[in-house]
Amino acid sequence: MKNLLYLNILLLAFSACIKDMPKTASGCELLPVSPAFGWIYKLPDTGYSSPCFNPDNPYEIIYKEQIFADGEMWICKLNFETEEKNYLLRGKLWSSPMWGRNDWIIFTLSDANVYKMKSDGTELTQLTFNGKSFSPIWSYDYSKIYFNTTLIVPDTTRGGISPPNRAVPVGIVIDLDGNVLDTITMWNSRTVSFINDSIAFVYDLGGDGVNSELVLINVNTGTRTVLERYDPNLGAATGIVRLNKDRVLWARRDGIFVYNHVDSSVTQLLETCNSNYFMSLSYSQQLDKIIMENKISNPSGDFLYVKSILTRTCPDVSEIESINIP
Repeated sequence: MKNLLYLNILLLAFSACIKDMPKTASGCELLPVSPAFGWIYKLPDTGYSSPCFNPDNPYEIIYKEQIFADGEMWICKLNFETEEKNYLLRGKLWSSPMWGRNDWIIFTLSDANVYKMKSDGTELTQLTFNGKSFSPIWSYDYSKIYFNTTLIVPDTTRGGISPPNRAVPVGIVIDLDGNVLDTITMWNSRTVSFINDSIAFVYDLGGDGVNSELVLINVNTGTRTVLERYDPNLGAATGIVRLNKDRVLWARRDGIFVYNHVDSSVTQLLETCNSNYFMSLSYSQQLDKIIMENKISNPSGDFLYVKSILTRTCPDVSEIESINIP
């Protein structure tokens, strides 16, 4: 009897440990070393990326759909309940489309300017005109738009009678009509999300995409908090979302993580790898669901077969399922 009781205690303890361990993405194996002259990429007919919930109707999402044969790219809208799909805008997108309140969608096109349009594809309106406006996001209350750009200023760090110029990254705040309201502390990333009164983004330390930090900057005080410094071998964050006032969830090539602001703890929820990882996260508070882009690579000789699909899961990243796109 004592032995049976002891065995039960061991089993309970073991199950508790298993519960706390991060799950591993299905079929996740590290890619082999690339061939001497690099991979020959093989792409499917269609790729899906950058999903985003409608904040007014969580059963609707927008995403990017790319036809690889002719390079055609669309912003599409999908209703989960009715499975109705609409093509909204054809064009070369340089950012993820972001759905806000009042039925407006914002994005950057290939001319590097920010645009807005209604969710039926009408009222396309250009908001910036400097040709260097990137990664537009909504403020937490959807009343303002934030994007990053660069300013050209004299480089006073180097000597000389006439110092050369240098580009300085800066954040610009505009209203829905494109009027500039404010500037904020710099960031230089396309992985950006508004978290309460702060902007979470990946800051490229050297401008080389190798050494970077996951940073929070308070837009009111300018306070800068480093959540994590990245191992150059693992890469930087590929998506960031706010779950509630205390918790931020983000993904990178080696997994999905959650940051708790109360105790400054970081917990890994899912282990992934460079052949199967997630990016472009969007969260719906109404459904308590996350939608993500899942990038999957399968090597075969000198060929690398790459595809991107859309998936849906809970904040604990359990039961990840594919989204069916008509």
